[in-house]
Amino acid sequence: MKSGNQTSYRIRAVKLADSQLIQRYLWTHLRFEQVIERLKRVQHLTNQERGGGIVVMNTGGTPPIVAYGQLTRWTQCAEISDLIVLETHRRQGIGTMMIRYLMDMGRNMGLSCAEIGVAESNLLALSLYRRLGFEDSYTVQANLGNGEETVIYLRKTIS
Repeated sequence: MKSGNQTSYRIRAVKLADSQLIQRYLWTHLRFEQVIERLKRVQHLTNQERGGGIVVMNTGGTPPIVAYGQLTRWTQCAEISDLIVLETHRRQGIGTMMIRYLMDMGRNMGLSCAEIGVAESNLLALSLYRRLGFEDSYTVQANLGNGEETVIYLRKTIS
């Protein structure tokens, strides 16, 4: 994928060795040990064929990792979660690229649908998910780190 400044991006499976870069650029609010634990859980999902995590590599420079996302299999539906794109790399199609990649992962696992949750206040992400064909399914109240808020879950058939 190319952006206006000719930066090129590539998606690959996350590795435990990515933990320092992920903590430094994406999960800055977490302690390093917490990042390691999360990535170990994702590797366990991968080993059990119940999901996986991805990173988006910035092949044109620094920082080398600009985004992260994961997919978890729940019966016949997958949950796409923990999507984060470095703020300086947003609005370049990375989120769209990641969601399509994760949907393909779900398709390859034989899943029939995917679900994604987003804070009601995150209008940019909500707009992206709806534009990609996800439809509102249900809401819950949850603390995503900034106190109790409404989280909208959207769902899309994997075709």
